[in-house]
Amino acid sequence: NGMDAQLHWVEGARTGSEASADDGWGVPGWQEHFDKAIDVRGSYNAFELNKMQVYVTNITATIARLDSFGYSYRTRLSMAAGTEIRLAHLGVKLAGRIWEFVGRAPKDLSKDFQFWLPDECPSAHEVHVDIQNLEERMKAHSHSNSSVWISTTIATANLESKGLQELFNDSTTLTNAKHQIHEGAKCTVHSLSWNGAGAHVRGIRYVEPHGRDQDEIGEVSDYEQYITTAHKRYLTQPLEDQDKYRWRNWDNWLDQHFGVQYNITGGNCERMNSKVRKRLIEEKLPLAQRAGMGQGDHYYVGYPNSSVTFEYNTLDCYHGVGVTNVCMCDLENSDLLYVELNGNATASATCPEMDDEGLSIAWD
Repeated sequence: NGMDAQLHWVEGARTGSEASADDGWGVPGWQEHFDKAIDVRGSYNAFELNKMQVYVTNITATIARLDSFGYSYRTRLSMAAGTEIRLAHLGVKLAGRIWEFVGRAPKDLSKDFQFWLPDECPSAHEVHVDIQNLEERMKAHSHSNSSVWISTTIATANLESKGLQELFNDSTTLTNAKHQIHEGAKCTVHSLSWNGAGAHVRGIRYVEPHGRDQDEIGEVSDYEQYITTAHKRYLTQPLEDQDKYRWRNWDNWLDQHFGVQYNITGGNCERMNSKVRKRLIEEKLPLAQRAGMGQGDHYYVGYPNSSVTFEYNTLDCYHGVGVTNVCMCDLENSDLLYVELNGNATASATCPEMDDEGLSIAWD
């Protein structure tokens, strides 16, 4: 119906995420760092670019609800792309990330709201949605008092890195993504968007904020490099020297992903599945493959220099080799650890005991 999208919050502390043993960081350490670095009532920080934008039809009601629960939020204004529609932005910090509500700004909006400042990269926050059409669709689908995801933004230190270039090329080749580039005075934005039949435009934006303080940009780079190293530690060593085993492990950073689902069935699905798998394996990318009943194959790719994993979901068909389960509770999801503990690769359909050593295996 053009409105389908899912947002998940995942807590997977029992899967590995440290770049080196006992380095004190991993997902928990970085989340704690972001909680300290981001102050939505204070100075803007480059890590606030790591956010999800959701559209609401009544921003006044959203403000009142946030206030009633005691949330702090950053207030900003923008103009919807190509229109005279003024939009209000509310940036709320949750688990070290930004959840941003966007909606039409009423005339009586507080004077605390100001337009995005030049060094905050206004183009990274611009809404490229047909507002009138989206509101009508939300009302028709009984979502008029709810929210609809419209964009995910990701901070990066280097848009020209090999890993991101591979991501941009793969997404356009394998998913028909529309790749656009905006060069600004204070930042560069690469956007990937999809606009299916009857759908509003939505997608992801990688933003290089070169107008920010160099220490901030350095931290963004450190974050990307840390995740790249963690992916190598957990995902790049096969159980056997065969391609079919290369996707069997997992790390907690893979739960931080953006997914594209193919709307194809039958032979077309099988051909696309084979095409996706072949390309990803040939590129020797950090990769984990999962499957679920009636959900097809899910290929999670940890592209180097990207803090967010890209997921290719073939929906209705399976490659049929080395299939693992989507459920993290299934030890087959960490096949390498399962072999280490049990001596064989037989799948377990039950959740592991709480006293095991974790759900991922490191190769150092």
